[in-house]
Amino acid sequence: MADDTIQLEVDLDGAHHTLACGRNEPLLTAMLRLGLKAPHSCRMGECGTCMCTLLEGKVHLRNNEVLDPDDLAQGWILACQAIADTPTVKVKFPD
Repeated sequence: MADDTIQLEVDLDGAHHTLACGRNEPLLTAMLRLGLKAPHSCRMGECGTCMCTLLEGKVHLRNNEVLDPDDLAQGWILACQAIADTPTVKVKFPD
């Protein structure tokens, strides 16, 4: 991976995908750019449609109007607002 990208691993609809994501690019933006049909709606951190579980790595959320502290403690993130803080991030969408 180049210094300006991170490795993003996504479990979605029973398939595993590995792709490059820009360092400051929201995870959902990278998924959609590369053709994954990740669930989403508002893309503003307000609806929760893009909720997924962070399995590996760390992210920060630019905006979060949906998840409460318990959700965050359980590993839930909003893919539309998640920016990677580590070189590798792995997420899983609900089945």
